[in-house]
Amino acid sequence: MYIMSVKLNGKCSFSGSTKNNDSKLIISYVGPSSNGMNSVFGYFYGDNDFKSLYRNDFTKINIMNGKNFNTFNGIKRGHSIMSTIFSNNAIPLFPFFSFNGHENYFMLIYDKISYDNILDKIKNKNSIISSEYIKINSGEGIFDVTKRLYSIMKMYNITEIEKRILKEAIYNGYFEWPRNYNLDNISKEFSLSKPTVLFHLRNAERKILTSMVE
Repeated sequence: MYIMSVKLNGKCSFSGSTKNNDSKLIISYVGPSSNGMNSVFGYFYGDNDFKSLYRNDFTKINIMNGKNFNTFNGIKRGHSIMSTIFSNNAIPLFPFFSFNGHENYFMLIYDKISYDNILDKIKNKNSIISSEYIKINSGEGIFDVTKRLYSIMKMYNITEIEKRILKEAIYNGYFEWPRNYNLDNISKEFSLSKPTVLFHLRNAERKILTSMVE
């Protein structure tokens, strides 16, 4: 089995509410209702625009204001994500979440064929930014799967160029001692200056460390 993750450039109230601010929207549960509608439960916090945008795709909603965050539940028009997950015998892994105007989904799939099929169907109605899958080794339990899932989630605050440079550094020994790979090597690989490479690398490190501390 594999953990599959998909990042979308969404057009619904979830992604729109986090597009121009530093807030987050967490979707704790989504289930099919009827006629392309989904039953949804989640919460949002920060300077979020959800209260002004939910009318775009919710036909029914209940919002409960809290001290640190607001919870909501309601009926929402789907955009094929959940139906695609279920029709391919995948298992959704909650929470899903949205920030920086992007929606992020996670699921368990049985094989790479399912991965390709799911991506093809999602592309019909959505703009995919990135997708990945990580194999679950034999003998791993739910706790191990959860750890893997959250390690993926921590990476979603990293830009694509930061992720590529970080992977290049890790896989080629930049963080080893003695160092087998340096900034000169990375800058040549990406045709970027050393200060630019270092800027992206430190940004990625800062984001990962910050998420771990939080």
